[in-house]
Amino acid sequence: MCHTSGLMARPQESWPIIRARTNKQHKIMSYMVDCGMMEGRRVRFFYKTKGEAENQSFTHASQTTKRRGGELWYVGLHLGRYQGRFGVTLSHNVTLKAAAEFYLKNIDVIRASKLVPAVVEELLSVKEQDGRASRYLRDMSFRLKTFAASFALRPIHEIESREIDTWLRTLKTGAVDRNNYRRLVSVLFGHAVNRRYALRNPVAEVAVANVAVVKPGILTISEARALLEAATPEFVPVIALGLFAGLRPEAEIWRLDWSHIDLDTREIDVQKSKNLASHRFVKISDNLKAWLVPHAKKKGPICLADEPYFRRMRQTRERAAKRLEAEGIDAEGLRQWSKDCLRHTFASMHYGAYKSASDTAEQLGHAGDLRMFHRHYRNRVKEAEALAFWQIYPPSADVPFSVVAA
Repeated sequence: MCHTSGLMARPQESWPIIRARTNKQHKIMSYMVDCGMMEGRRVRFFYKTKGEAENQSFTHASQTTKRRGGELWYVGLHLGRYQGRFGVTLSHNVTLKAAAEFYLKNIDVIRASKLVPAVVEELLSVKEQDGRASRYLRDMSFRLKTFAASFALRPIHEIESREIDTWLRTLKTGAVDRNNYRRLVSVLFGHAVNRRYALRNPVAEVAVANVAVVKPGILTISEARALLEAATPEFVPVIALGLFAGLRPEAEIWRLDWSHIDLDTREIDVQKSKNLASHRFVKISDNLKAWLVPHAKKKGPICLADEPYFRRMRQTRERAAKRLEAEGIDAEGLRQWSKDCLRHTFASMHYGAYKSASDTAEQLGHAGDLRMFHRHYRNRVKEAEALAFWQIYPPSADVPFSVVAA
C-alpha cells in the first residue's frame, strides 16, 4: 500500500499539488499530481519520477481549470513559477493575463510540435496533389530537404528568423539562388501557419539578397550556327525552337508535341507553359521553318526531358565550341553557358531586328508591362547582327518545304 508524504507536499498556494507516494518502508514508489475535486471526484495523475510529474502538472492543471471555466485565473496566478523552467519572461510590457490568454489560445500549436522534415514532406504531398509542375516540385523538394537536414530535430514553431538568415548566408550560392531558397522556405512556413504548426512566418523578417542586374548571356551568329550544325538530327529541332522561337526548354519544349507545330500556317501552339499568361501562338520564321522541315512529324514529343536534354545540350555545346576554337573563333558564349541562353538570344535578336518590344514580348509570353523586357533586352545587339541572325539557314535550305510523315 502506498502513502502520500506530507513532507514532499508543495506549499498550499502552489497548485496543483505534487506529492510523493511511499510504501510502508517510506520508499518513494511514484509521484501524484493532485488537481483537487471536480464533478464530485478527485482528479489525480501518477508518474514514476518527480520530473515527469512537474512537467505534466501545468498541462493537467490547464485542462482541469478549463473545464471549470477558470483557466485564466489559474494561468495568471501561477505563470510566475514556470518562468524559470520554461524560459518564460514577461518583458515588453506584457501582463500576466495577456501571456495567459496567448498561451491558451495557441496551446494546440505547442502541443502539435511538428518537426521540420515532417512538414516538408506534407507540403510536397499537398503541392503534388494540387497538380504543380514536376519542375517546381523537383526544385522545391531539393531546396526544402536541404533546409530540413539542417533543422531535422527541431519543431517548426521554434525556428526563428535569425536562424533562417544565418542558414541562408552559409549557403555556397549566389544572390539569386539564395533568394530562391528564401522564397521556398517562406512557402514552407506559410503552410505551417495555415496548418497551425507555427504561429507566424519568420521568413518575413529575413533580408532579401540584393541581386545585381546583369545582361543575359546571348550567342553570337557564329556560335548559334555552330550549335545547330553540331547537333544530332533529332536534337536540331530542340535547339532551333529555342533560338528562333524563344521557347522555354523545360516548361515548353519538353511538353511540346509535333502536333502543336503547324508548318503550313507557320504557328506553334504553346498549350502548356509555366503559367496561363505564357499559353500562346508563336510565329514560325522562315529560317526556323527551314530547320524544322527535315525533321518534322505529324505527332510525337519534340525531345526527351530531364537528363537526356541536359546531357545532349552539353555534348552539342562541346562539339560546337571545339569546332569554332579550331578555326580560331571565340566560343565564350558556348563555354560560359547561361540559363535560358537560347531564349535570351532569341529575345535580343528579335527586338534588334524588328524594333517592336510588344511583339517580341508577346512571342516570349511575357505578362505585365515592358519595363523588365527593356531592362534585359533593349540595345543588346546591333541591327545588322540581328538581321543576320534571321538568315541562319541549314545547308539544305534550298530543298522544297514539306512535312515528313511520322
